[in-house]
Amino acid sequence: MLDGRDFKPSYLLVYGRREEANRSPYFTKLRSHLLLPPDVKIMTYDRLAPDRNADQLVCMNVRKSDGKVIFETISVPATIKWSPSLAKERSQLTGIEFAIDSNKHMSQTRKTFLKSRLPYWNEWSKTSDRGIISSADAE
Repeated sequence: MLDGRDFKPSYLLVYGRREEANRSPYFTKLRSHLLLPPDVKIMTYDRLAPDRNADQLVCMNVRKSDGKVIFETISVPATIKWSPSLAKERSQLTGIEFAIDSNKHMSQTRKTFLKSRLPYWNEWSKTSDRGIISSADAE
């Protein structure tokens, strides 16, 4: 999935509420002097908000097993769709059926549909002649 690209993780610590974080002038001053590496950010839950552009992102765990990289699906959004633009990457995910079943915000009908179409999209991603790819082809 990474296809030789560099992977540099970023870290985000989400802790408490803004009201709690600013309650004590002592801790506010202490926090302002923290020297964090550029790839580490700290914020409160108050700053979290849904992102419309993240409606197709899955949560996964990346690990190595016998020298092979494994992309293990942890969760999927209720808005997940199968589409040609993501088929190749998603075909490399393991455990996606379990993640679909574990989603509490999807109807059983939607879960059944998604799992029934997964083999089609996994096979489609292996074909070399895919034709014209359109974002309207999502289901």
